Amino acid sequence: MVDMKQFCLSCSCISQYDLSLPFILDGWLYATDGHIAVRKRSDEPNTDGQFPRIIEDMFSHVDHTDMLAVPSCNIAPRATRCGDCGGIGKLSKCEECNGTGEVKCLECGHIDDCDECGGKGRISGGSTPCERCDNTGTIQIYPNVKLFGQWFDGQFIAKILTIPGVTAKIENGMLAFCNEEYFGLLMPITGPFVDRCSIDLDANQEPTP
Repeated sequence: MVDMKQFCLSCSCISQYDLSLPFILDGWLYATDGHIAVRKRSDEPNTDGQFPRIIEDMFSHVDHTDMLAVPSCNIAPRATRCGDCGGIGKLSKCEECNGTGEVKCLECGHIDDCDECGGKGRISGGSTPCERCDNTGTIQIYPNVKLFGQWFDGQFIAKILTIPGVTAKIENGMLAFCNEEYFGLLMPITGPFVDRCSIDLDANQEPTP
């Protein structure tokens, strides 16, 4: 059995919906964090609460047929220094901007990001545990993965590979994947690649710096 919770949002405070647990809508059990979405059939009643019904529309426009096998690969993260706390594991409020991340020009009134904290509102050091690295000072960075001609965040490909017999293809600009029980969608990487190695599954390559 696949752990559906691994596809959920780790912190519900950054979404208008509570996506921290799987939910049921109209005969389907869904799990999503906004980047990846997985569903399977369910006979249980709808989950109480408000959930993004757009997810039903997204799946309705995807054809999960004529899929291709996903090459197996060991996609492992590497530890790197946390950029939020500078590797210290602790944070404190930026006194320059009073924790807002913004400063106002006294001459023209224009609002800019605070130079002291880089617009984050926090600086390294202090006594507040860093939430991004869980007070460890390091974070796990997954490689980018190229599959069927598009690039994806390796952490999601690693989760997809936990689905037995998973197959996939590019559909409507997304990675559509499934087996006989689970159906899913994954958004590709659209921004610049920063501080990551890469794995080209199309070429069956190992990670390269």
